[in-house]
Amino acid sequence: MSKKLSVFKVIELYKESLQAVHSPEQWKYLFNHLNTGFLRFVATGMGFKRQGSQGKMTKHDTQRAWDFFRNLSSDRLMEIEDALYRGYDLLNPPQASRNTYGAAVKGCLKWTQAEGFYPGSGSDDWEQKCAPRMHRGRGGIAEMRLTERRGRYPQYGLRPEELTATQQQNEAAFRTFYSGYCRPRNLVKTLEASSIDIYLEQSRLFLGFFKNVYQPGIPEEQLNFDLLLPKVSEEDLEDLSRRETRKLWQEGIDQTDDWVMAYQQYINEFCGSFSPHTWAGKESALLAIAKFQYRTLVSRRQDFYQIPMITHLQDQCSATEVLREQWRRTKKSVVKQEDKWPDPVLGETALETLYKEVTEPLRLEARPHNSRKQIRARTSIAKSTFIFLFWYLLTTFPPRRQEDYRETRIALSCPIKKPEEVPVHGLYLPPIEFKHRKKNRNGQLADNCLSRVYKHAGKNYPEGVYVIDFNDYKTDGFYGRQTFIIPNRLFSDNLTFYDYMDRWLFGEWMQTKSVKAEVYRGWQREFLGKRMLLITAGRMDFDPKDHHQPLEDEVGEQYIWGYWWVKPRAGNKFCDSNLARSFSTPAHRLMKTPKRPTPHTLRYIWATWAFQKGLSDRQLESLAYMMGHSLETLKRMYDRSTHEDKIRPIQAAIDEVLLRDLEDVHSMAQAAFSLSEMTMMAKGLSQEERQQLIQQLLNDEPSDI
Repeated sequence: MSKKLSVFKVIELYKESLQAVHSPEQWKYLFNHLNTGFLRFVATGMGFKRQGSQGKMTKHDTQRAWDFFRNLSSDRLMEIEDALYRGYDLLNPPQASRNTYGAAVKGCLKWTQAEGFYPGSGSDDWEQKCAPRMHRGRGGIAEMRLTERRGRYPQYGLRPEELTATQQQNEAAFRTFYSGYCRPRNLVKTLEASSIDIYLEQSRLFLGFFKNVYQPGIPEEQLNFDLLLPKVSEEDLEDLSRRETRKLWQEGIDQTDDWVMAYQQYINEFCGSFSPHTWAGKESALLAIAKFQYRTLVSRRQDFYQIPMITHLQDQCSATEVLREQWRRTKKSVVKQEDKWPDPVLGETALETLYKEVTEPLRLEARPHNSRKQIRARTSIAKSTFIFLFWYLLTTFPPRRQEDYRETRIALSCPIKKPEEVPVHGLYLPPIEFKHRKKNRNGQLADNCLSRVYKHAGKNYPEGVYVIDFNDYKTDGFYGRQTFIIPNRLFSDNLTFYDYMDRWLFGEWMQTKSVKAEVYRGWQREFLGKRMLLITAGRMDFDPKDHHQPLEDEVGEQYIWGYWWVKPRAGNKFCDSNLARSFSTPAHRLMKTPKRPTPHTLRYIWATWAFQKGLSDRQLESLAYMMGHSLETLKRMYDRSTHEDKIRPIQAAIDEVLLRDLEDVHSMAQAAFSLSEMTMMAKGLSQEERQQLIQQLLNDEPSDI
């Protein structure tokens, strides 16, 4: 899995590190100086001969020079500095050029020493194989509370098995109504199954509140939608006058307002729920139930807003939305955001702090040997690999909503005939076959899928790439299908990000003299025929609850797929709270100042990083696209730049533009000569120079004097 790097590869890795910590303008400046330092001076000093002139390098010579570095092992990094000075002697550049390009090359060498690429700078091989001791002693993450609430949340909602037969029928009809399979069509906006589930979950909370808090002892047969919103039919309204109709609706509105206000007071006092964002979700669910309840009174979508109960609930939603916007604008939150947000050192962003203090240490903890040089338990290796992968994705790849990752699936059945582009010993994770993928009612893809392929979008990838295909996400109606290649990266110990992905999905073998070892017959050619030990089977170590679907055209055959991420040891799919806790726990354990960031916190941290780094509008649009929302949403909802961050650009502009211009004017004023001083200077000129000066004054043209 590891191999000796070339000098060229080390330079490329250094460029990536520069790009990560500098603005685009600064990076371009450093990039050019680094290229010039190596191509002109170091290459010349190491014996590279140009074919063109000694002036500006041709494209052909540039390519030859880079090929020259590709053929140099990183063992020769120790020769670079001497070669730089030999290049100076051969080309004799000005001192300013020596200083500029020399600093770029020496900066690269200093980085290689810090990263362990420089010969002799690496530690003992065992240190490259052993995981450090895990940081302990900070107590459980539950002790770090993010709100003022104490104790457990009261469990007041109805469980699915407690629903009456009537309410079960109501829920089934509700699903049909919002799934688009009702008449008349387009009466309401079609909802995703996940949104319908959320609304029904809220309805069970409402009904549980009635049963357990608001009206204890209420007959169970009354626990249905009619209890929440009094049902009104056309027959009820048929013989009523307008005044009587208004009275009937007002009684229903008053009845609904009574329990809604009592419910809001209850969740405020006993659940510590004060956020308008939470309340907006509950009001949306109640409005959806109201449209279902009164669907027989309308024939068109706009008719709903002639129903007094609907307009009343819509007004309540609008008022809550105003309050939500105020909270967004003032960055107000029930949760103590300072306990979720890293405390970066001066000159460092929160995103950089998280990578340095959490992601990289997690990568080291994923090593197969413990600090005593013993092979760790298979499940421990798999768990630490999963946690590192998830942290790495969210700190180096613009993060999606966590549901997008939780719902991503992988194929566990391969085609009988391997595609031609897949190498003989290449790892292949095929895309899930179209006929086995989840689709919406229009036959379009409605799931997320991960694959490892060697050909994507018409382009061949000899080493293979991981591709993630998003079709089921919150804004899929706006952006449509989104497919991304997950970038690979080489780490200082010569492992790559794909090595860890392969370990999680395919397992990992190690050469050993253990009696448990067996002759290797897997995909890594360098191990074929050797005695190897399977040190982890990755996700398969958790006995995942994968899904088997019978094939219609093959008797007895089954198609198998599973989820990309499965809960360690349990093997089933993550829910949002499980995944958030798995993500937060390492940060609480590893950070210098314990914090509890969630996967959703990373969306705020990325947006803030983008504005702190001064990314262009085009770059911001690209970031928003990859995160699955609009640029407006990125700016309005996710940016958490501080007061100092917001005023820093104009302060820099004042220093660099206004004050510099004022200094230039002041310098020019100081440099002006009086008439007597100019006369004295003219007297010092020769006769010929005086004639040239007179001619210059008469012609008002530049002179060579």
